[in-house]
Amino acid sequence: MIEWSWSQKRREKRKAARDAKLREELAVKARAFEPDVEQALENFTELTINGKRERIPVERITILGEQGKQG
Repeated sequence: MIEWSWSQKRREKRKAARDAKLREELAVKARAFEPDVEQALENFTELTINGKRERIPVERITILGEQGKQG
């Protein structure tokens, strides 16, 4: 009877450890699929062009200064 109780406790501990490991692995995989909201906000900016508001990726923005003109 005591041996059965110990084996039952061992099985429960193994199951709990396995479940914890699976949850951690699932959490890692889930984080890979979640969009990084903070990064998405940093990589875009909102501009109003011709009265129309648009989200533009920061790496696509090029601002050229007026060269050769004197005011």
